[in-house]
Amino acid sequence: MVNEDCLNISATTEHCTDEIGNSYAVNYANGALHSSFGYALRSRDIHGLSIYPKAAPAMVWKKLKLSKASEFVRRIDFHVDARASDGMQDVAAYVK
Repeated sequence: MVNEDCLNISATTEHCTDEIGNSYAVNYANGALHSSFGYALRSRDIHGLSIYPKAAPAMVWKKLKLSKASEFVRRIDFHVDARASDGMQDVAAYVK
């Protein structure tokens, strides 16, 4: 991809089926349990009633925002500047 001297706009869409949603919930729950308590669930089954005991902790974890402590911290040290030769202007670093 080559960015020419113009404005480029990208749009992201998300499409989610029941299977994808169930898979996300199971993977999220497994990750939360493993990172917080060292407990690794072995089953990644996303079919039948076994999804509910796995999805419930994931939903509680997200609603209580317990994962905020381990989230990525974004450090900003430049701004976009069309007048600059490289398109960026250095600024004092700050956390967003």
